[in-house]
Amino acid sequence: DELRRRGARFALDNFSMLQESLMLVHALRPAYIKLSPVYSRDLARNADCRFLVQSLVRVAQTLDIAVYAQAVEDPALVPELAKLGLSGYQGYAAARPAPLA
Repeated sequence: DELRRRGARFALDNFSMLQESLMLVHALRPAYIKLSPVYSRDLARNADCRFLVQSLVRVAQTLDIAVYAQAVEDPALVPELAKLGLSGYQGYAAARPAPLA
């Protein structure tokens, strides 16, 4: 609470949906959550995984917390992420790394 009053924000990275983790979301109220890459790999082929991610997104939205996917390599997964309500993603689906110059 003191950090928040001072304007600091933080995130939960590589988030995995365990009971303890879900309690942390409610208690800590991070600015955003970045899901563990395992969820990105399983979303396309696993209905249970989609259900868990969508449930987390719904809970997070009620707390005004954004949820992001990590390691999204397949561009075909991006529309599914949007349907599930994720705020965004990281990964090669957006673009491959390129030189700065």
